[in-house]
Amino acid sequence: MRNKKMLFIIIVLTILLLICAVLLIITNKYKNNEATVPYEEENAIILESNNKLEEVINRNNYYTVENAINKFYIYYAELNQQQNYKIIDDETKASIEKQEKASAENLYKILDKDYIKYKDITTENIRTKLPVINNSIVNITNMYVSEQSLDIYIYIAKGTLREKISNNISNFSIMVKLDTKNRTYSIFLEDYIQEKYPNIEVGEILNINKENIEKNENNAYEYVNVTEEMYVENLFNKFKEELLYNMPLAYQRLDEEYKAKRFNSEEEFQNYEKNNTKNNVIMEVRQYQRDSKEGYTQYICIDQNNNEYVFKVTSVINYKILLDTYTIELPEAMETYNNLTDQEKIKTNLNKIFKAINEKNYKYVYEKLDNTFKNNYYPTEDTLKTYLEQTIYTNNKVEYTIKDKNKDLYICNVNIKDKENTKNKTINMKVIIQLKEGTDFVISFSEI
Repeated sequence: MRNKKMLFIIIVLTILLLICAVLLIITNKYKNNEATVPYEEENAIILESNNKLEEVINRNNYYTVENAINKFYIYYAELNQQQNYKIIDDETKASIEKQEKASAENLYKILDKDYIKYKDITTENIRTKLPVINNSIVNITNMYVSEQSLDIYIYIAKGTLREKISNNISNFSIMVKLDTKNRTYSIFLEDYIQEKYPNIEVGEILNINKENIEKNENNAYEYVNVTEEMYVENLFNKFKEELLYNMPLAYQRLDEEYKAKRFNSEEEFQNYEKNNTKNNVIMEVRQYQRDSKEGYTQYICIDQNNNEYVFKVTSVINYKILLDTYTIELPEAMETYNNLTDQEKIKTNLNKIFKAINEKNYKYVYEKLDNTFKNNYYPTEDTLKTYLEQTIYTNNKVEYTIKDKNKDLYICNVNIKDKENTKNKTINMKVIIQLKEGTDFVISFSEI
């Protein structure tokens, strides 16, 4: 009886060990397969291959492909940079020719085999077969993906290139074939895309050679896991790049409602940003706040000068921007404001006024002037602008106290100092604020 019991226990333990071994094998196999699939972000869904072009929605995939494209354009720039060197002697000539050959081979190893065949490219003729592109900053504005097979994905990216020396802007499109099994990629340039797929749009069927890409020393890619902080910083820096070098694109980024209320035209926006070039050059995000909204994610970024930028993100690469949080009241700010006491509302509104003055948003300040006061002293926005620019500082630090109340009017004493500490004089003003319905208010002011 005892022997039978021992035998039973041994059989049960053996079965359990076999089950554990099978589960371990399955788990390892799953992990290995997962490492070859580009959709590694948590909760991502793997769709069956249908060859249809879709917008890229996976943040990690986007930055993985962007890095591969940046790597390609670095090799591309090296192809042409030797032409800028002066040949002094035979030794210099031989060195340049060696570098030219290496650059040609490096770029050749990243081009797709089908593109090489399409253009009849060799390492000897590659410089004459491809257009000249110098060292440039890549700014991708659209990216699409088509799943060709379990291992092969096609990405199409569109955007702009800015030459680092001349700052000339040109449009580009590029096709990236990604082999997730070998962790390799290859490139098709714009002429191929224009001939084969002249009207790229979501839903278009792409049929590309599904052959895997053999690895060489140049065509490997690394999968990127992007943190929230990295993503926000990248959004901010992309917009900074556009403000400095591509203001028409920066203008297109603005939220439509905000754009209509803040600027009368693109020309006004460009003039405003040209006056703020000093700040735009040094601007960097210091902190941010993330909020999930219906249909988009909102990021409020604050730079080193306490300026606020609101990014309303609908997908990894599609977003709209507001340059402040007061021109259009954010819903959460309105809710907070309505729960304040009158004294707290007065201080909040004074902060808005002087924030707008520091940001040279004279349109906002002008709209907040009491009508009678406006008609008597500042009949146009330009008259207010002239007064403020001649009277107070470029960057103001303010302190204020509520001194009196007359019916629904609050009388405040405001002390204004130069935040940059270049001038010692304190400017004293009297500001009268009237609270209106909701978050609205009007002001009048005079120097003391």
